[in-house]
Amino acid sequence: MLAASEFTIESTPSIASFRERWTAVQSFKEDFSKLAGWKKWLWLLWGIPRFALHLLLNIIAVVMLYPILGTLWVVFKLQGFVVPPIQKVLLWFAEIFGGLYAVLDRVYQRWLPSILLRPSTVIATVALAVIGSGWVGSRLGATLLPEMKQGRFSVDIDLPIGTPLMETAQKSLQIEQQIERIDGIEHVYAIVGADSRVSARSGAGEHSIRYLISTTENEDLVMTDTRNSIDEMAQSTWKVGVSRPAIFSFDNPLELILYGKDLNTLRRTSDNLRDNMTQLDAIKDVQNSMRAGYPEIQIQYDRKLLRQYNLSTSNAAQMVKSKVQGQKASTLSFGDERIDLTVRLIERDRQNIEKLKNININPTITPAIPLSSVATFVETEGPSEIRRIDQQRAAVISANIDGFDLSGATDDVQALLSDLEDSIQWEFAGQSKEMGESLQS
Repeated sequence: MLAASEFTIESTPSIASFRERWTAVQSFKEDFSKLAGWKKWLWLLWGIPRFALHLLLNIIAVVMLYPILGTLWVVFKLQGFVVPPIQKVLLWFAEIFGGLYAVLDRVYQRWLPSILLRPSTVIATVALAVIGSGWVGSRLGATLLPEMKQGRFSVDIDLPIGTPLMETAQKSLQIEQQIERIDGIEHVYAIVGADSRVSARSGAGEHSIRYLISTTENEDLVMTDTRNSIDEMAQSTWKVGVSRPAIFSFDNPLELILYGKDLNTLRRTSDNLRDNMTQLDAIKDVQNSMRAGYPEIQIQYDRKLLRQYNLSTSNAAQMVKSKVQGQKASTLSFGDERIDLTVRLIERDRQNIEKLKNININPTITPAIPLSSVATFVETEGPSEIRRIDQQRAAVISANIDGFDLSGATDDVQALLSDLEDSIQWEFAGQSKEMGESLQS
């Protein structure tokens, strides 16, 4: 305790004294010389640690404290040269403002009595100003939530359905090499293909490409250049969409839902409306949920011919399914792993429509009954998806807005809906609907 008190009392002057910088060495020598005999060596047990701490405080004072004090001294010295000119400029502005205020005050004092004598004129002027501001305000654009720029965006490209994965990868490489030349792009991350079990994108598959792009400058300009670059390479059958990631789970700025009972009419109407919306200046990245469907072959059975062979439609369909899709025959076990054995025709016997026509549907194998003898084949295109909203068939057209005027873009789209067929019903969704509900609440 006495040693600690002595250290505190003696170290404090060393910090406070700015002229004697290295007091630790002097203090150590003086204390050591005061002792004699064995007391000197006993004193070293705590004298050396005290000397180390004392020296550390000296170093801190020299390295940090003295430069700070020196800087403050220079600032105070320079104050006499810097402050007066700034003070003169500020006083000059204050005098000008005071003069203008005095002029306005004299005008106000002169006109105030005559204005108070005409209350009806004042009320009418204020009313006109309120009405005028309301009229101007109603003409201003409005939006629910501006786009959030985070230095990255995504590009979704859908090639024609049925495009092999290798061909999609080759196209993706060409596009990636093209957009990497754009100034302002830092990284390009490409995802080719999609697994329907893990991908949330509607209609995504082997024909799908997604680019995740990060930017270093002017995100809007980079997005525009990327969109233009891809449009130059894109074919008419490609579907291209550009979007920014959302911090919150908000809907698209503009969504239009079309309802109809006939699938073909709904698809034709939605495609025409999408093309018309693409021509609007206030709208970009228009997407239609009713994408091109997957190619398929429809087999139409002739019941009369099947009865002549003592077959039914279900028997023939089950036979075709077993030979084309396959049927589980057995299961092999390898430890904890189970492998199903599926029996079906080899690939060359089911790779095209001509091979399918020669499938034998006779359960007894002989005599052979070709599928083409009891059925006709129609090559067509099936829907990519059938979407129902409130138990009605629906198509959703979504788009981004160019700028922030969501209300103006909604009005432009609504002007296109006057020529729709009577069988098609529509309503707005997304942020445009949420904005309308919030303004009316």
